Amino acid sequence: MLVSKNKSKICLSFFAIIFIFTSCGKKNLPVEKLQNSFLENQPEVLTSLAFSGDPHWGSGMADSDLRLRIINKVSRRSYDSFVILGDIVEDGSKKDSYNNAVATLNQGLKETPVLVLPGNKDFYKKTRENFNVVFSGKGNKSGNYCLDFKGSHILVLDEIKTENNAAENQEKWLAEQLDKIPVEDKVLVLSHNSFISSRKKDSVLENFCSIFEKYKVDLVISGEDHLMELLEKNGVTYIVAGSMSGIFDRVENKSSNSIWMNNTSAGFLDLNLAEKDKLSFAFFDSDGKHLKSYEIRTK
Repeated sequence: MLVSKNKSKICLSFFAIIFIFTSCGKKNLPVEKLQNSFLENQPEVLTSLAFSGDPHWGSGMADSDLRLRIINKVSRRSYDSFVILGDIVEDGSKKDSYNNAVATLNQGLKETPVLVLPGNKDFYKKTRENFNVVFSGKGNKSGNYCLDFKGSHILVLDEIKTENNAAENQEKWLAEQLDKIPVEDKVLVLSHNSFISSRKKDSVLENFCSIFEKYKVDLVISGEDHLMELLEKNGVTYIVAGSMSGIFDRVENKSSNSIWMNNTSAGFLDLNLAEKDKLSFAFFDSDGKHLKSYEIRTK
Protein backbone atom coordinates (compact mmCIF):
# COMPACT_ATOMS: atom_id res chain seq x y z
CA MET A 1 0.00 0.00 0.00
CA LEU A 2 2.86 2.32 0.89
CA VAL A 3 4.61 1.52 -2.39
CA SER A 4 1.42 2.30 -4.33
CA LYS A 5 1.01 5.69 -2.62
CA ASN A 6 4.64 6.54 -3.31
CA LYS A 7 4.20 5.65 -6.98
CA SER A 8 1.13 7.87 -7.17
CA LYS A 9 3.05 10.76 -5.63
CA ILE A 10 5.91 10.26 -8.06
CA CYS A 11 3.51 10.25 -11.02
CA LEU A 12 1.71 13.37 -9.81
CA SER A 13 5.03 15.13 -9.26
CA PHE A 14 6.20 14.15 -12.74
CA PHE A 15 3.08 15.51 -14.44
CA ALA A 16 3.22 18.66 -12.33
CA ILE A 17 6.78 19.29 -13.51
CA ILE A 18 5.75 18.73 -17.14
CA PHE A 19 2.79 21.11 -16.74
CA ILE A 20 4.93 23.83 -15.20
CA PHE A 21 7.61 23.40 -17.85
CA THR A 22 5.19 23.60 -20.78
CA SER A 23 3.24 26.47 -19.23
CA CYS A 24 6.41 28.47 -18.71
CA GLY A 25 7.41 27.75 -22.28
CA LYS A 26 4.13 29.13 -23.58
CA LYS A 27 4.40 32.20 -21.37
CA ASN A 28 7.80 32.93 -22.85
CA LEU A 29 6.35 33.22 -26.35
CA PRO A 30 4.94 36.51 -27.66
CA VAL A 31 1.16 36.85 -27.36
CA GLU A 32 0.49 39.42 -30.08
CA LYS A 33 0.02 38.21 -33.65
CA LEU A 34 -0.04 40.13 -36.91
CA GLN A 35 -3.70 40.62 -37.86
CA ASN A 36 -3.43 41.79 -41.46
CA SER A 37 -0.83 39.63 -43.19
CA PHE A 38 -0.14 40.24 -46.86
CA LEU A 39 0.32 36.51 -47.31
CA GLU A 40 -3.33 36.02 -46.43
CA ASN A 41 -4.56 39.05 -48.41
CA GLN A 42 -2.78 38.89 -51.75
CA PRO A 43 -4.21 40.59 -54.83
CA GLU A 44 -4.20 38.94 -58.22
CA VAL A 45 -2.21 41.82 -59.68
CA LEU A 46 0.38 43.92 -57.84
CA THR A 47 0.04 47.68 -58.28
CA SER A 48 1.96 49.36 -55.44
CA LEU A 49 4.10 48.50 -52.44
CA ALA A 50 5.81 50.43 -49.64
CA PHE A 51 9.07 49.39 -48.01
CA SER A 52 11.13 50.26 -44.97
CA GLY A 53 13.36 48.21 -42.74
CA ASP A 54 15.23 47.86 -39.49
CA PRO A 55 12.73 49.47 -37.08
CA HIS A 56 14.52 47.83 -34.12
CA TRP A 57 11.70 47.78 -31.57
CA GLY A 58 13.30 47.40 -28.14
CA SER A 59 16.42 49.40 -28.93
CA GLY A 60 17.09 52.41 -26.76
CA MET A 61 18.71 54.10 -29.76
CA ALA A 62 15.70 53.76 -32.10
CA ASP A 63 13.26 56.67 -32.42
CA SER A 64 9.72 55.41 -31.81
CA ASP A 65 8.22 58.69 -33.02
CA LEU A 66 9.86 58.33 -36.44
CA ARG A 67 8.58 54.76 -36.70
CA LEU A 68 5.04 55.92 -35.97
CA ARG A 69 5.26 58.74 -38.49
CA ILE A 70 6.29 56.31 -41.22
CA ILE A 71 3.47 53.92 -40.32
CA ASN A 72 1.03 56.82 -40.36
CA LYS A 73 2.18 58.04 -43.78
CA VAL A 74 1.99 54.54 -45.24
CA SER A 75 -1.49 53.96 -43.80
CA ARG A 76 -2.81 57.03 -45.63
CA ARG A 77 -1.78 55.67 -49.01
CA SER A 78 -3.38 52.77 -50.84
CA TYR A 79 -0.71 50.07 -50.96
CA ASP A 80 -1.07 46.38 -51.69
CA SER A 81 1.33 45.85 -48.80
CA PHE A 82 3.81 47.51 -46.47
CA VAL A 83 6.97 45.39 -46.47
CA ILE A 84 9.28 45.54 -43.45
CA LEU A 85 12.77 44.45 -44.46
CA GLY A 86 13.93 42.70 -41.29
CA ASP A 87 15.35 43.49 -37.85
CA ILE A 88 11.87 44.12 -36.50
CA VAL A 89 13.25 43.94 -32.98
CA GLU A 90 16.62 44.59 -31.40
CA ASP A 91 16.68 41.26 -29.58
CA GLY A 92 14.58 38.39 -30.90
CA SER A 93 14.66 36.62 -27.55
CA LYS A 94 12.60 39.36 -25.87
CA LYS A 95 8.89 38.75 -26.32
CA ASP A 96 7.90 42.23 -25.13
CA SER A 97 9.66 43.82 -28.10
CA TYR A 98 7.67 41.64 -30.49
CA ASN A 99 4.43 42.33 -28.62
CA ASN A 100 5.01 46.09 -28.82
CA ALA A 101 5.96 45.93 -32.49
CA VAL A 102 2.94 43.90 -33.57
CA ALA A 103 0.51 45.88 -31.41
CA THR A 104 1.74 49.06 -33.13
CA LEU A 105 1.45 47.51 -36.61
CA ASN A 106 -2.03 46.12 -35.91
CA GLN A 107 -3.22 49.49 -34.65
CA GLY A 108 -1.57 51.67 -37.28
CA LEU A 109 -2.03 49.55 -40.41
CA LYS A 110 -5.53 48.12 -40.09
CA GLU A 111 -6.28 48.59 -43.80
CA THR A 112 -2.79 47.86 -45.13
CA PRO A 113 -1.57 44.24 -45.32
CA VAL A 114 1.91 43.77 -43.89
CA LEU A 115 4.72 41.50 -45.08
CA VAL A 116 7.61 41.00 -42.67
CA LEU A 117 11.05 39.65 -43.53
CA PRO A 118 13.33 38.25 -40.82
CA GLY A 119 16.65 39.88 -40.00
CA ASN A 120 19.69 38.84 -38.00
CA LYS A 121 18.45 40.65 -34.87
CA ASP A 122 15.14 38.78 -35.06
CA PHE A 123 17.07 35.51 -34.84
CA TYR A 124 19.39 36.71 -32.10
CA LYS A 125 20.21 33.83 -29.72
CA LYS A 126 18.57 31.47 -32.24
CA THR A 127 15.05 32.69 -31.41
CA ARG A 128 13.46 31.87 -34.74
CA GLU A 129 10.37 30.54 -32.97
CA ASN A 130 9.35 33.97 -31.65
CA PHE A 131 9.36 35.41 -35.17
CA ASN A 132 7.29 32.52 -36.49
CA VAL A 133 4.73 32.75 -33.69
CA VAL A 134 4.18 36.47 -34.15
CA PHE A 135 4.05 36.51 -37.94
CA SER A 136 2.32 33.18 -38.44
CA GLY A 137 0.12 32.85 -41.45
CA LYS A 138 0.02 31.14 -44.80
CA GLY A 139 3.67 30.68 -45.65
CA ASN A 140 4.72 33.51 -43.39
CA LYS A 141 7.47 31.56 -41.72
CA SER A 142 11.13 32.39 -41.84
CA GLY A 143 12.50 30.83 -45.00
CA ASN A 144 12.80 31.33 -48.74
CA TYR A 145 9.55 31.62 -50.68
CA CYS A 146 8.13 32.95 -53.92
CA LEU A 147 4.96 35.03 -54.34
CA ASP A 148 3.46 34.85 -57.82
CA PHE A 149 1.13 37.46 -59.28
CA LYS A 150 -0.18 38.13 -62.76
CA GLY A 151 2.81 39.52 -64.64
CA SER A 152 5.09 39.87 -61.61
CA HIS A 153 6.86 37.80 -58.98
CA ILE A 154 8.43 38.45 -55.59
CA LEU A 155 11.20 36.17 -54.33
CA VAL A 156 11.85 36.49 -50.61
CA LEU A 157 15.19 35.36 -49.21
CA ASP A 158 15.60 34.23 -45.63
CA GLU A 159 18.28 35.83 -43.45
CA ILE A 160 21.45 34.80 -45.31
CA LYS A 161 24.05 32.82 -43.37
CA THR A 162 27.46 32.12 -44.83
CA GLU A 163 28.35 29.14 -42.65
CA ASN A 164 27.58 25.47 -43.33
CA ASN A 165 26.85 26.07 -47.04
CA ALA A 166 23.62 27.88 -46.14
CA ALA A 167 24.23 30.69 -48.64
CA GLU A 168 25.05 28.19 -51.38
CA ASN A 169 21.74 26.42 -50.77
CA GLN A 170 19.89 29.72 -51.05
CA GLU A 171 21.74 30.57 -54.26
CA LYS A 172 20.63 27.25 -55.73
CA TRP A 173 17.02 27.82 -54.65
CA LEU A 174 17.05 31.34 -56.09
CA ALA A 175 18.39 30.21 -59.47
CA GLU A 176 15.83 27.41 -59.68
CA GLN A 177 12.96 29.80 -58.98
CA LEU A 178 14.15 32.46 -61.41
CA ASP A 179 14.55 29.85 -64.13
CA LYS A 180 10.79 29.12 -63.93
CA ILE A 181 9.65 32.72 -64.36
CA PRO A 182 8.61 33.95 -67.84
CA VAL A 183 11.18 36.34 -69.28
CA GLU A 184 8.63 39.12 -69.85
CA ASP A 185 7.42 39.20 -66.22
CA LYS A 186 8.63 41.69 -63.61
CA VAL A 187 10.88 40.20 -60.93
CA LEU A 188 11.64 41.60 -57.48
CA VAL A 189 14.00 39.99 -54.96
CA LEU A 190 13.59 40.98 -51.30
CA SER A 191 16.11 40.33 -48.56
CA HIS A 192 17.12 41.74 -45.21
CA ASN A 193 20.75 41.39 -46.26
CA SER A 194 22.06 44.12 -48.55
CA PHE A 195 24.15 42.90 -51.47
CA ILE A 196 25.82 46.15 -52.45
CA SER A 197 25.74 49.56 -50.73
CA SER A 198 27.99 52.46 -49.79
CA ARG A 199 28.35 50.93 -46.35
CA LYS A 200 29.88 47.74 -47.76
CA LYS A 201 33.34 47.77 -49.29
CA ASP A 202 33.29 44.18 -50.49
CA SER A 203 30.27 41.96 -50.45
CA VAL A 204 30.51 38.35 -49.33
CA LEU A 205 27.33 37.81 -51.33
CA GLU A 206 28.75 38.43 -54.80
CA ASN A 207 27.42 35.11 -56.09
CA PHE A 208 23.89 36.35 -55.54
CA CYS A 209 24.64 39.42 -57.66
CA SER A 210 25.82 37.14 -60.47
CA ILE A 211 22.52 35.26 -60.32
CA PHE A 212 20.53 38.53 -60.41
CA GLU A 213 22.48 39.55 -63.50
CA LYS A 214 22.14 36.20 -65.25
CA TYR A 215 18.36 36.14 -64.90
CA LYS A 216 17.92 39.91 -65.41
CA VAL A 217 16.20 40.58 -62.09
CA ASP A 218 14.53 43.98 -62.31
CA LEU A 219 14.89 45.17 -58.73
CA VAL A 220 16.58 43.96 -55.53
CA ILE A 221 15.33 45.59 -52.32
CA SER A 222 16.96 45.09 -48.93
CA GLY A 223 17.39 46.51 -45.46
CA GLU A 224 20.29 45.84 -43.05
CA ASP A 225 22.16 49.11 -43.75
CA HIS A 226 20.58 52.04 -41.91
CA LEU A 227 20.19 54.40 -44.84
CA MET A 228 18.29 54.87 -48.09
CA GLU A 229 20.24 54.23 -51.26
CA LEU A 230 19.69 53.61 -54.95
CA LEU A 231 22.39 51.71 -56.82
CA GLU A 232 22.87 50.08 -60.19
CA LYS A 233 25.35 47.38 -61.15
CA ASN A 234 25.62 45.45 -64.41
CA GLY A 235 22.03 46.13 -65.41
CA VAL A 236 20.46 45.33 -62.02
CA THR A 237 18.92 48.03 -59.82
CA TYR A 238 19.41 47.76 -56.06
CA ILE A 239 17.62 49.66 -53.32
CA VAL A 240 18.56 49.75 -49.63
CA ALA A 241 15.80 50.99 -47.32
CA GLY A 242 16.85 50.15 -43.77
CA SER A 243 15.61 53.53 -42.63
CA MET A 244 12.74 53.02 -40.19
CA SER A 245 14.48 53.45 -36.83
CA GLY A 246 16.27 56.78 -36.98
CA ILE A 247 19.57 54.99 -36.36
CA PHE A 248 21.84 56.02 -39.22
CA ASP A 249 25.02 54.38 -40.52
CA ARG A 250 28.09 56.47 -41.21
CA VAL A 251 29.37 56.34 -44.77
CA GLU A 252 32.93 57.41 -45.52
CA ASN A 253 32.89 56.92 -49.29
CA LYS A 254 29.94 56.42 -51.62
CA SER A 255 29.95 53.27 -53.71
CA SER A 256 30.86 53.66 -57.37
CA ASN A 257 27.52 51.94 -58.07
CA SER A 258 25.53 54.53 -56.10
CA ILE A 259 23.09 56.83 -57.89
CA TRP A 260 21.63 58.47 -54.79
CA MET A 261 21.99 58.06 -51.03
CA ASN A 262 20.53 59.53 -47.83
CA ASN A 263 21.81 58.52 -44.39
CA THR A 264 20.30 61.39 -42.40
CA SER A 265 16.56 60.80 -42.78
CA ALA A 266 14.20 58.07 -41.65
CA GLY A 267 11.76 57.18 -44.39
CA PHE A 268 10.23 54.69 -46.78
CA LEU A 269 10.18 53.61 -50.42
CA ASP A 270 7.09 53.89 -52.63
CA LEU A 271 7.08 51.42 -55.55
CA ASN A 272 4.62 51.55 -58.47
CA LEU A 273 4.24 48.34 -60.49
CA ALA A 274 1.07 49.25 -62.39
CA GLU A 275 2.67 50.51 -65.59
CA LYS A 276 3.61 48.10 -68.34
CA ASP A 277 7.32 47.51 -68.92
CA LYS A 278 8.28 49.97 -66.20
CA LEU A 279 8.89 50.27 -62.45
CA SER A 280 8.74 53.71 -60.92
CA PHE A 281 9.61 54.52 -57.33
CA ALA A 282 10.13 57.37 -54.93
CA PHE A 283 11.76 57.85 -51.54
CA PHE A 284 9.95 59.81 -48.84
CA ASP A 285 11.06 60.86 -45.37
CA SER A 286 9.06 60.20 -42.20
CA ASP A 287 7.06 63.40 -42.70
CA GLY A 288 6.09 62.44 -46.24
CA LYS A 289 8.52 64.84 -47.89
CA HIS A 290 9.62 63.67 -51.32
CA LEU A 291 13.35 62.95 -51.52
CA LYS A 292 14.07 61.18 -54.80
CA SER A 293 12.20 59.67 -57.79
CA TYR A 294 13.48 57.18 -60.34
CA GLU A 295 12.21 54.70 -62.89
CA ILE A 296 13.58 51.71 -64.71
CA ARG A 297 12.51 49.87 -67.83
CA THR A 298 11.72 46.21 -67.26
CA LYS A 299 12.28 43.32 -69.64
